[in-house]
Amino acid sequence: MFALFSATSFADTLSVIDPNKLPLLLAGDIPYEYTRRDEPGGSIRLEILVRADVSELWSILTGCGKAFIFVDGLEQCDILEQTQSHAIIHQVTDPGILVPVQEYTYKSSFQPFTRMDFDMVSGTMKAIDGSWQFVNIADGVVVIYNMHVQPSLPVPRFLVRMSIRNNMRDMLACIRGLVDGSGSSQKRQQDLQRCPGELGSIE
Repeated sequence: MFALFSATSFADTLSVIDPNKLPLLLAGDIPYEYTRRDEPGGSIRLEILVRADVSELWSILTGCGKAFIFVDGLEQCDILEQTQSHAIIHQVTDPGILVPVQEYTYKSSFQPFTRMDFDMVSGTMKAIDGSWQFVNIADGVVVIYNMHVQPSLPVPRFLVRMSIRNNMRDMLACIRGLVDGSGSSQKRQQDLQRCPGELGSIE
């Protein structure tokens, strides 16, 4: 049984989830599409089915502890302010040799167990914003993740898109594994292998 924290009707569910994607989601895939094509940087929408309670997802996404496992290159994470309605979080990431260290502070606004919207307050990036949406279905929770990022340095748009596509799909798979929502022990191991950070004793 999965707790229904929002009264999402079947009609409402179909309005946010493409029925044609359901077979992909049930099979464990992470479908995506590029969005906001008329804006600088890269924007993407991804969906993933997590066979766990939405409260477990909410917990992992509103804290810093396991973020070091699923956020690529995360070196520092500090919650500067947190209430039931929002959080202000500061992070420092080191993506690797070809990309400089990034430092940013963002605000995440909460609609508990239903939606989070985040927007950069300050930082080395030109823009970071997006949302998490959680839709309960019979098989678990469909997580819909939207993200827009615009680097401060001039980077070809196709490289930005390719980077967020690969990194965000791995991040979502990792989160699914961390909350034991992959559907089987074998699929969980496959999801956890996509985590960019150290798993430690999580396995």
